[in-house]
Amino acid sequence: MEHRCDRRVLVGIDVVVHDRGNSPIDGRTRDISRNGMCVEPGALQGLRTGAAVRVAFRTGFGLHILPALVVWAENKRAGLMFARMDERSRTALFRLLDNSPQYSSAGDRHKTARALRWNLQHD
Repeated sequence: MEHRCDRRVLVGIDVVVHDRGNSPIDGRTRDISRNGMCVEPGALQGLRTGAAVRVAFRTGFGLHILPALVVWAENKRAGLMFARMDERSRTALFRLLDNSPQYSSAGDRHKTARALRWNLQHD
Protein backbone atom coordinates (compact mmCIF):
# COMPACT_ATOMS: atom_id res chain seq x y z
CA MET A 1 0.00 0.00 0.00
CA GLU A 2 1.30 3.45 -0.94
CA HIS A 3 1.42 6.25 1.60
CA ARG A 4 1.80 9.79 0.32
CA CYS A 5 2.42 12.96 2.26
CA ASP A 6 1.63 15.34 -0.61
CA ARG A 7 -1.39 15.54 -2.83
CA ARG A 8 -0.99 14.73 -6.50
CA VAL A 9 -2.16 17.14 -9.18
CA LEU A 10 -3.24 15.87 -12.59
CA VAL A 11 -1.10 17.83 -15.01
CA GLY A 12 0.44 16.96 -18.36
CA ILE A 13 3.97 18.27 -18.88
CA ASP A 14 6.44 17.00 -21.46
CA VAL A 15 9.47 15.38 -19.85
CA VAL A 16 12.59 13.56 -20.89
CA VAL A 17 13.88 10.84 -18.55
CA HIS A 18 17.54 9.86 -18.78
CA ASP A 19 18.61 6.55 -17.28
CA ARG A 20 22.43 6.56 -17.44
CA GLY A 21 23.69 4.24 -20.09
CA ASN A 22 20.44 4.38 -22.07
CA SER A 23 19.04 6.86 -24.56
CA PRO A 24 16.83 9.65 -23.17
CA ILE A 25 13.14 8.69 -23.10
CA ASP A 26 10.37 11.14 -24.03
CA GLY A 27 7.35 11.08 -21.76
CA ARG A 28 4.55 13.11 -20.32
CA THR A 29 3.50 13.48 -16.73
CA ARG A 30 0.22 12.00 -15.59
CA ASP A 31 0.42 13.68 -12.21
CA ILE A 32 2.90 15.59 -10.10
CA SER A 33 3.41 16.18 -6.39
CA ARG A 34 6.01 18.13 -4.47
CA ASN A 35 8.05 14.95 -4.12
CA GLY A 36 7.73 13.25 -7.49
CA MET A 37 5.75 12.50 -10.62
CA CYS A 38 4.05 9.73 -12.54
CA VAL A 39 5.29 9.61 -16.13
CA GLU A 40 3.85 7.86 -19.18
CA PRO A 41 3.58 6.61 -22.03
CA GLY A 42 4.90 3.26 -23.21
CA ALA A 43 8.44 4.28 -24.08
CA LEU A 44 9.16 4.16 -20.35
CA GLN A 45 8.91 0.38 -20.28
CA GLY A 46 12.72 0.23 -20.25
CA LEU A 47 12.99 1.91 -16.83
CA ARG A 48 13.60 -0.35 -13.87
CA THR A 49 12.59 0.11 -10.25
CA GLY A 50 15.46 1.50 -8.19
CA ALA A 51 17.22 3.18 -11.12
CA ALA A 52 18.74 6.62 -10.53
CA VAL A 53 17.62 8.89 -13.38
CA ARG A 54 17.48 12.54 -14.35
CA VAL A 55 14.18 14.06 -15.43
CA ALA A 56 14.07 17.25 -17.52
CA PHE A 57 11.03 19.48 -17.96
CA ARG A 58 10.13 23.11 -18.58
CA THR A 59 7.96 25.47 -16.56
CA GLY A 60 7.40 29.21 -16.72
CA PHE A 61 10.70 29.46 -14.82
CA GLY A 62 12.67 27.68 -17.53
CA LEU A 63 14.37 24.31 -17.81
CA HIS A 64 14.65 22.00 -14.79
CA ILE A 65 16.83 18.89 -14.69
CA LEU A 66 16.32 16.96 -11.46
CA PRO A 67 17.82 13.75 -10.15
CA ALA A 68 15.16 11.19 -9.30
CA LEU A 69 14.69 7.58 -8.28
CA VAL A 70 12.36 5.19 -10.11
CA VAL A 71 10.09 4.04 -7.28
CA TRP A 72 7.95 1.81 -9.50
CA ALA A 73 7.68 1.00 -13.19
CA GLU A 74 4.75 -0.98 -14.64
CA ASN A 75 2.03 -0.85 -17.27
CA LYS A 76 4.04 1.61 -19.38
CA ARG A 77 4.21 4.14 -16.55
CA ALA A 78 6.83 5.01 -13.97
CA GLY A 79 6.71 6.69 -10.57
CA LEU A 80 9.67 8.99 -9.98
CA MET A 81 10.67 10.43 -6.60
CA PHE A 82 12.80 13.58 -6.74
CA ALA A 83 16.19 13.04 -5.05
CA ARG A 84 16.94 16.74 -4.51
CA MET A 85 15.85 20.07 -5.86
CA ASP A 86 17.36 23.55 -6.01
CA GLU A 87 15.36 26.54 -4.80
CA ARG A 88 14.44 27.74 -8.32
CA SER A 89 13.04 24.33 -9.27
CA ARG A 90 11.21 23.99 -5.94
CA THR A 91 9.57 27.41 -6.41
CA ALA A 92 8.61 26.59 -10.01
CA LEU A 93 7.13 23.24 -9.02
CA PHE A 94 5.15 24.68 -6.11
CA ARG A 95 3.72 27.45 -8.32
CA LEU A 96 2.84 24.91 -10.99
CA LEU A 97 0.99 22.80 -8.44
CA ASP A 98 -0.85 25.82 -7.06
CA ASN A 99 -2.12 26.94 -10.50
CA SER A 100 -4.32 25.40 -13.14
CA PRO A 101 -2.63 22.78 -15.32
CA GLN A 102 -1.47 23.89 -18.73
CA TYR A 103 -1.08 21.57 -21.71
CA SER A 104 1.11 22.26 -24.72
CA SER A 105 0.09 21.51 -28.29
CA ALA A 106 1.40 18.42 -30.10
CA GLY A 107 3.74 20.56 -32.23
CA ASP A 108 5.18 22.22 -29.16
CA ARG A 109 5.69 18.80 -27.54
CA HIS A 110 8.03 17.65 -30.32
CA LYS A 111 10.13 20.83 -30.12
CA THR A 112 10.20 20.67 -26.32
CA ALA A 113 11.23 17.01 -26.27
CA ARG A 114 14.06 17.67 -28.75
CA ALA A 115 15.34 20.60 -26.65
CA LEU A 116 15.08 18.64 -23.39
CA ARG A 117 17.03 15.69 -24.86
CA TRP A 118 19.78 18.04 -26.05
CA ASN A 119 20.02 19.66 -22.60
CA LEU A 120 20.26 16.28 -20.86
CA GLN A 121 23.05 15.15 -23.14
CA HIS A 122 25.03 18.38 -22.71
CA ASP A 123 24.51 18.93 -19.00
